[in-house]
Amino acid sequence: MLKSMQEVLEYGFEILNKVYFGSALPPLVITIMNSKGAYGHFTVGKVWRAEAEHLHEINISAEHLYRPIENIMATLQHEMVHYYCQLNGIADTSKNGRYHNKNFKREAELRDLSISYQQYIGYSVTKPTDAFITVLKTHGIEKPLDISGYIEATARLENASAEDFTEASVKDLLEIDQRIEELLNDEDTTQEEFDEAVDIFGETVRLGAEAGADLIIIE
Repeated sequence: MLKSMQEVLEYGFEILNKVYFGSALPPLVITIMNSKGAYGHFTVGKVWRAEAEHLHEINISAEHLYRPIENIMATLQHEMVHYYCQLNGIADTSKNGRYHNKNFKREAELRDLSISYQQYIGYSVTKPTDAFITVLKTHGIEKPLDISGYIEATARLENASAEDFTEASVKDLLEIDQRIEELLNDEDTTQEEFDEAVDIFGETVRLGAEAGADLIIIE
């Protein structure tokens, strides 16, 4: 399992480019930043410079990453369709890129997106089809592990008092922390497996013990 959403998006671009565009889309920069009022955007201009090369950008809205992976990837595919249309001289939008016309709808639906109409933005509302979701699953495109619970548990551990831990409880913490490290390095780890291990770690931290060993900070 990939460790970060940035890795997931870059891998997703590579796979979607191969499956739906014949790898015809040149490299660009994928960013994750706040994007008020939108799930994502594609820059018409080449706003990034990499050595002597200038590159387009696709941004995926940071505040909407809570959505299911198939919806996030549908947004990525949506922006990739804009990229394809620009490269091939297809007029897919008007009104400064806000209104999506039937050209966009056609190209998007050819690539397993479900497109519906909404006033003012046109054929822009995008959802993944079953076929699109199958492509994601076939190529192992999924959300990275959410490690926020582990971060919270380790923070509580660092703030605990040394007197809260016995030698036995420190041993338990070391063992479960090692297990968590193994899960983080295993690409087949599921969120459920990881959360279960973190729950055990958090409970061990919470309970502590009655007397004595020096506190060991788990790193």
